[in-house]
Amino acid sequence: MSIQDVRGKLNGSSIREFVEKSFAAWESLNVDNFTPFFRRAAQDRYFHLDSTDYHDWSEYRRAAQQFMNRYSSLKINITDARVFQEGKVVYAAFCFATEEVFREGKADSREGRYTGVLLRSGSSWQIVHEQWSLPIRAAGWENY
Repeated sequence: MSIQDVRGKLNGSSIREFVEKSFAAWESLNVDNFTPFFRRAAQDRYFHLDSTDYHDWSEYRRAAQQFMNRYSSLKINITDARVFQEGKVVYAAFCFATEEVFREGKADSREGRYTGVLLRSGSSWQIVHEQWSLPIRAAGWENY
């Protein structure tokens, strides 16, 4: 089966809803709220914005909570959503814009891209790979 865009179909809609719920869990700033969205198998890897490497679940969970602890509020707005499926694997590629307020009061906003690889688990989905990325200017690396 070739990769196909499933936006607008029931499957694509359920994926978008799943990702929106996982983003809401991020916005809660509590790692326990997004843990259920992930399959936490030994072979799964995740790539966090603040990292330069892929992590297993325990490392990723720890880094994600450290990231969340920097904020007093976080809002993730989806600006574009693409969902592709190949067999049992789904690729979700979402562009996003954030509204961020840090604990010390500074406000910021960024644009970036979220890529998630999902597998069906019973009647739901589970994230088996996740990557957040930002353009160089949004990451504050203009002089990199």
